[in-house]
Amino acid sequence: MSDDAVLPGAIGEPWLPGVIKMPDDEYRAGRLRKFTRPPKGIVLHSGSKHDNVAEYAESEPDGRAISYHFAWSRTHDTLVQMVPLTHRAWHCGSAWNHWIGIALSGPYEQDPRTEYELTELQRVVGLLVTTQPQIKWWTRHSILAPDRRKDPGPGFPDGCMEGFGLELWTPPV
Repeated sequence: MSDDAVLPGAIGEPWLPGVIKMPDDEYRAGRLRKFTRPPKGIVLHSGSKHDNVAEYAESEPDGRAISYHFAWSRTHDTLVQMVPLTHRAWHCGSAWNHWIGIALSGPYEQDPRTEYELTELQRVVGLLVTTQPQIKWWTRHSILAPDRRKDPGPGFPDGCMEGFGLELWTPPV
């Protein structure tokens, strides 16, 4: 099975149509692990202060690589796909690595988001739920790690995620 082959049981293709893809050498395909089950949700993050989207490619000593499936690129002024949808990105630790990670422009204090950035986020989420209908939830990184994380920011408008049929995931009470 090639690195770009669709995961058995997954729905959709590894690369989202209509989204800029990072070149293979930049996403380091050989260092990414394949999903063992299809992704079931989307986690929103705030990214880095760097202008170059390649700065999101943070290598880890144990072989994990890219932090997010999609990251905001100031160079391209859009979200860029960095990891195939058949592979895991290391964005929330092992418990959440079967979720798609999207990093908006950073830092999280950069609120409010521009209308253009939110429109691009909605475009990518719309493509994701169309090509990956098994995705049922979305959440904020701050919900997963409330003591450590604040992203995508207190001013992030949750309403921009409405209309996709996704539920906001929160921890069980």
